[in-house]
Amino acid sequence: MPTRLSAESSKPVQTSQLALVVEKPLPLHAFPDEFIECTLRLQHSEQVTLPISFHVALVHADTKLTTETTSHLALDPSTPLVFTTDVCTFRFQMRNVVNNMCLRCYLPDPHHMVSVMTSAFTIVQEKLVVTEQPPDVWFKDEGGRDKCMTIQVQVQAAPGRAVSPRIIPLELSLLYDSGEVVQASASATSPSSGILKLFPDLRPNITDGNVRISFRIEDVSKNHQNHSFMLKIAPESSNVYADIASVCTAPVAIRSKRNKRRLAGLKSPSNASTSSPSASARPRMLPTPVHATPTHEKATPGGARRTHPSSTPHNLPRARPSWLDTMEEWTIIGYEVHADGSMNKDAPIYRCMACMALNDSSHHRAHSPSCDYFRSRQQHYTPRPHRVQTPHMVYGYNHQAYTPSANTNQTPVGSAYTPTNHAAYTPTNQASHVFGKPEPNIFLTPAKPHTPSPAEATAAKPMMTMEMYLQVMNMANNNANAQIFTQESCVAYIWAQMQSDMRGDKMGLAAFDQYRQLIGFYKENQNVTQQEQQQQRPQMVFSPLSEFPFCDATAICSGLESAVQYGSPAVFALSKYMGNLVKLQEEALMHYWSQNLMQ
Repeated sequence: MPTRLSAESSKPVQTSQLALVVEKPLPLHAFPDEFIECTLRLQHSEQVTLPISFHVALVHADTKLTTETTSHLALDPSTPLVFTTDVCTFRFQMRNVVNNMCLRCYLPDPHHMVSVMTSAFTIVQEKLVVTEQPPDVWFKDEGGRDKCMTIQVQVQAAPGRAVSPRIIPLELSLLYDSGEVVQASASATSPSSGILKLFPDLRPNITDGNVRISFRIEDVSKNHQNHSFMLKIAPESSNVYADIASVCTAPVAIRSKRNKRRLAGLKSPSNASTSSPSASARPRMLPTPVHATPTHEKATPGGARRTHPSSTPHNLPRARPSWLDTMEEWTIIGYEVHADGSMNKDAPIYRCMACMALNDSSHHRAHSPSCDYFRSRQQHYTPRPHRVQTPHMVYGYNHQAYTPSANTNQTPVGSAYTPTNHAAYTPTNQASHVFGKPEPNIFLTPAKPHTPSPAEATAAKPMMTMEMYLQVMNMANNNANAQIFTQESCVAYIWAQMQSDMRGDKMGLAAFDQYRQLIGFYKENQNVTQQEQQQQRPQMVFSPLSEFPFCDATAICSGLESAVQYGSPAVFALSKYMGNLVKLQEEALMHYWSQNLMQ
């Protein structure tokens, strides 16, 4: 049998010569010991005498060389390799796992040059199957930016075999319905890239045989020559997962919005010109700002009517908005995730846009001490009143409106306005009207506050001292646990590479704060309970830097800077996981495991 073959093709030959043609392509993936059916057609069979037999050989699809593992190929005895008519169907199976193979079918001598190559196939142990497909048409601009499509993917083993319990990291690719890769989003792991966005923005993993994947596509099919999109789900490109077959979803067409039909009862142009405009079409009367309102009597039309209390609503002083009023203290940036990786809408994650501090729904964490928003709010912010306060007492006002006895029957603001006190409503005095504290009435003598005597102060000191002593003792008991918790809560980066001290002892995976300063190490928890083993989730224990006296922190920090500079995949940042420290630990530990398996 020759080792190198001439060029063959599975397409029909447009000549009158004798030729072999494959009727339909073979399946891309199959299980071991699973029969695969192949149908051949003999063109121009009148040139040979029927029946005629043919031969089959196992060939590499990329090199077209005959493989030495032909013994793995087993033919079904019930379907012999004989052409009794123009069409012959036979079945075969593979006993072991092979990758990217095909069959070469050829006639015996003297027609051994008449041959054909089948399509490539791969024998795998497990397959990925999409049990919940996306819709045929999806409108991306309906429902907000959080709207997404959800699919369900599970692992399917060969008949009679169980699915192996292992963690399978997945790689997602966006394809056209023709099978070509979308160049705007070649691959999406974590974070999302191109027009393919994942929810949450994390790398999906199969932990218990199935996974739910939520995603959205940020572009419409019209911008891609009206092509529909398919999502390809494949295991990580590693030899560890080479025995798992990938899968593609059904094509989905992306649209912007549904076309809204015009109402049939629209008015004609003739009726529309004569009819009065609707309430929504009429211009709204906006309130006049204080700085644009004339305060002098001569400059205002109808100044004689300003003495009426109800004719001066816009002359009242208004509070100018501050940047603290327009800024939101905590902004939602994402949501926490469940154990299966799905998004938990009941647990939002907040971030302060001034100091970039993270917070959860419990609001236990506070702003950073250097937060401009928090400091400005504490120093300059005053709660804004719901109603405009009465201006300060000036000469000519009725002082009864400011006395405590007349507080329940205050005079309306509009009636207090007279031409003699119009200077109190000018923009110059506006700031003092709104935010200043009411001055005390000089005509009333308030009672002086009670000053405790030295004897009373001395009697109160022992109780205060005892309370402070109890607080100090309570803080001293919880000092160790509080220190460890505070240091672990500052973790912002994890370098998924085992670190050793100057004596060669392993310390764990290095953990850094937001300034990339070494604060401790993570180790896998060896004392795992039976309940935690059933969950099959990695448990990591944090140890502060003070427990490693022989650690070279400077060298480790320099190594992290070099890894970040060269884009090492072993550096995991908390910002990529929306502040979820548990997910950050799991991703770093799984990366460390995968690197050990490949070595």
